[in-house]
Amino acid sequence: MKFYIEMTLLPSADIGINFLWAKLYQQIHLALVEMSDGKGVVPIGVSFSQYDADKYWFGDKLRFFAEAKPDLEKLNIKKWLDRLFDYVHITQIREVPDNIKSHVIYKRRQSNRSFSKLKRTIKRKAEREGVDMEEAGKRLIANLADGEGKKSAVDDVLLLKFPFIEMKSFSSDKYFKLFIAKEIASREVLGTFNCYGLSCNSTVPEF
Repeated sequence: MKFYIEMTLLPSADIGINFLWAKLYQQIHLALVEMSDGKGVVPIGVSFSQYDADKYWFGDKLRFFAEAKPDLEKLNIKKWLDRLFDYVHITQIREVPDNIKSHVIYKRRQSNRSFSKLKRTIKRKAEREGVDMEEAGKRLIANLADGEGKKSAVDDVLLLKFPFIEMKSFSSDKYFKLFIAKEIASREVLGTFNCYGLSCNSTVPEF
């Protein structure tokens, strides 16, 4: 990836950062859908340079990456965020610097069950066994892993380790949590992304 735009969130006393992420990412998703190829594929990937899974934290920065500068020009992200200008700062298109720390993959993780139901299950286990939520989650994973065909259930519990953005589906009009996982890649992999700017294989630079 050769070019990027950096966006900084500016939360206020009235608008918290999680609420702001939800509002901004809904618009970002719309912008990426608009420039997709009709099959949900775009040439632009996103990164969260302050991502911290241990704190369930995206930070206050988002970067858009593209191999070609015209792709970022076509995105025209300022147009899509014009009603939120008081809460975000957006840079001009810049060249990716040479001092890249690593190449990373940001991918979506999805649950096979209701997140709220899963959390209630872990909370009940924590109360029943007198441990905190983190320990209860670990014990639940261990119990599930002992059974046959329980991989999907284990994966559901593991979702609690990833930060998420609250989103609204355009098709069903229902809210859902967009869980995002980060993986360090061994090398750069150029490719495409989905309409959330995420991919299971394509990398973005981190610096």
